[in-house]
Amino acid sequence: MTGVASCVEADKIRPLPKVLLHVHLEGSIPMGVVRRLMAAYDVHFPCDLDPAEMRRYCKVAGWPGFKAMFRSMIACMRTREDITDIVAAYGRALAASNVRYAEVHVSPWKHVNRGMDLDMLRDGLLDGLALLSEQATMVRFIIDILRHPTENLSTTAQWMNSLPRDAFVGVGISGGPASLPRALYKDFCEKVREMGYPVVAHAGELEGPTSIVEALELLGVRRICHGVQAAHETSLMSRLSDSGVHCELCPTANETLGVEKPGLPAVARMIRSGVSCSVNPDDETIFDTDVTREVVRLAQEGIISVRDAWRLQRDAIEASFAPSGVKSELLAELAPAWTAVL
Repeated sequence: MTGVASCVEADKIRPLPKVLLHVHLEGSIPMGVVRRLMAAYDVHFPCDLDPAEMRRYCKVAGWPGFKAMFRSMIACMRTREDITDIVAAYGRALAASNVRYAEVHVSPWKHVNRGMDLDMLRDGLLDGLALLSEQATMVRFIIDILRHPTENLSTTAQWMNSLPRDAFVGVGISGGPASLPRALYKDFCEKVREMGYPVVAHAGELEGPTSIVEALELLGVRRICHGVQAAHETSLMSRLSDSGVHCELCPTANETLGVEKPGLPAVARMIRSGVSCSVNPDDETIFDTDVTREVVRLAQEGIISVRDAWRLQRDAIEASFAPSGVKSELLAELAPAWTAVL
């Protein structure tokens, strides 16, 4: 694809409706809300509160720097009203970006560890959704488990059993290289699936291809959060493709943290391999991106065409935890807009 052609493709893609499956609420608080809450609570950040500067800081400081930034963002979330305002503001930002459906990760332990009550967190999230009820964007939540030694899985599972399933649609097994082994979460995954929650898992990001195999074989997931490290093993990509496992790629986040190289060669291999994929922002504010910018970037760099971008949207809808009726509605809405520019 030539440079001129890729720019034309990007211009076609930019205004089209989209879906996203992988974004963390705590890392995606709109900047105006961050500044207001930072001032109210005297929260200190490790760098200037400028979106581009935040991404530059994470690029230099790596994973420890990202965690420091994430902790500062969470320190801005202290009351039910804060949670409500954040959900409402982020939902409005998604609507402004023409996002029609979003599954948003929330990490309860991060809030409980700072003294917030689980029911307060729940009420704030639901109050935020209520404020978004009249807009076109549908926001749903995935409860993230961080594989931390102090997480109380029994308490979390009990709390999850009381949540409304139309708002809380899945469970994510998250964590980084220093987290507890995934094998310890096999029983928990089976339990929450019995409760009606499908499970996704972070793997193939900071950890290598083996982490993806663990997520598949130990946790039984059909969706991998990230998964870009599969690009380094052809046999693993074939396994993902043959079994229909979906990978939630996050190009800018992975490049910023050094998981992916400039030019996004691993992302390109994943998309071109036939693996079911979507393109996602991960943490919008920290990485200074959003789902539209992610898809447009791939087009500008000649990695995808409009037809490829539409396939990514279809893959995302099909892999989502939305009910079948909602999936049909999303396809019915998005397909005419996308096919009109193919």
